[in-house]
Amino acid sequence: MPTVRWRERGSHEAIGRLGDLASTAPRRGAFLVVGQSSVGQKVAELLRDADEEVRVLDRQPGPGVDLVGDPLNLKVLQQAGAREAQAIILALGADSATIFTTAVIRSLAPDVVILAATSRVENVSRIHRAGADFALSVSQVAGQLLTYHLLGQESVSLEAAIKLVATSGESLAGRPLDTFRVRERTGCSVVAVERDDQVIVEFEPGFEILPEDTVYVSGTNEAVATYFKGFPNTRAWPAVRPGTIPSE
Repeated sequence: MPTVRWRERGSHEAIGRLGDLASTAPRRGAFLVVGQSSVGQKVAELLRDADEEVRVLDRQPGPGVDLVGDPLNLKVLQQAGAREAQAIILALGADSATIFTTAVIRSLAPDVVILAATSRVENVSRIHRAGADFALSVSQVAGQLLTYHLLGQESVSLEAAIKLVATSGESLAGRPLDTFRVRERTGCSVVAVERDDQVIVEFEPGFEILPEDTVYVSGTNEAVATYFKGFPNTRAWPAVRPGTIPSE
């Protein structure tokens, strides 16, 4: 996947406001930062300066990384405390990885607040549909984290619990994916397609699913039930299988 450059204009000033956070959040638990990008490092540093407990999860070891592992591995996320986290901040280097990681975390931790940094405006709605409470630019992530920290969970409008389901591709094969109008018909979103050893999260116009593909669908319990009714030949598989991760 192409390297993504974070939009830095104005972000340092906004992120710097995290240093002024007081320990007034009504919810207890660590902040979990996923991704040791420059943004992730700065957020973790300033939250620690505010005497908050912070855990940093990254695929590679390095200074400030508390846990090394795959953020799509459910055991790794559980070990990192995703379910108990005060909030999870995704600071990954590619929006495509953010979309899939959001859906996996949301399926594991339906109630946690997820703030996802994005570098491209056109991906905001996709990250939202995958389960993020906020899909924002770098500076906006800092501002929303400040709001959440000061006002507490009750003042943040959270989406309904979203689950991630892996299904067969049989019912969506044979013609371009967008012609099936999955979201309009069911309320679910197709967030990723696994094909052989590749995970596809960006669908070009005319993209077609193959019968042997694994299709990852996210939505509420009601939406997922509607999906299976609307596409009766689809069957559910385990939500996340080892090794399925978008390569950077």
